[in-house]
Parts: sequence; C-alpha cells; structure tokens
Amino acid sequence: MVGNNASGVRTVKYGATKDYVLSMVIILPSGEVIRVGTNAIKSSSGYDLCRLFVGSEGTWDDRRVTLRLIGLPAEFMAAVAQFDLIREAPIQSFRLCDRVCLRLL
Repeated sequence: MVGNNASGVRTVKYGATKDYVLSMVIILPSGEVIRVGTNAIKSSSGYDLCRLFVGSEGTWDDRRVTLRLIGLPAEFMAAVAQFDLIREAPIQSFRLCDRVCLRLL
C-alpha cells in the first residue's frame, strides 16, 4: 500500500497514503539501511524524504513504516452512477445532486 501511494474515494478530504507516513526504514539497492522521516506530527527541517520513497513502486524495500492514524468518520456516503451516453453524465449528475441537496434542506 505504501509502495504505490494507495488512495481511494476519500482522498480529496483526507489525503493519500503519503500524507499519513511519518517515518520509514528503507533498504537501498546497495544493501544500506536508512531511516527517513520523524515520529513528530510536524517537522520542517530538511527534505521530506518520506514522500520520495512513498509511491516508489517497489524500487526501494520498505521494512518498517510509522503511520499517523485518524478516527473513523461519523458518516460516510459514496455513489456510483451509470449513464447510457457520456455526454449525459454532467447534466444527470447535477440533477441528481440537486435532488439530494433539496431533500436535505
């Protein structure tokens, strides 16, 4: 998951995997073991090497990853829509959103 910077339907609100990786232990192709990142939530010293290694698609071997955890949201909703014609998608999507928003008011 860390190697491909996994994300999903909640990425826009909560961010991708790279936003939650605090530190990593990496084995380089030469066999050298390095530790990047910090356990602190915020740090502005030096380059952010964690983001370099996250999403490397298996180029590096990550052995240990420290993640920032968040709680589950109180509510979660997702929708899947299928359209007969691609040109109908924007219009029908706005109509659906308008109906849902009006019902919530």
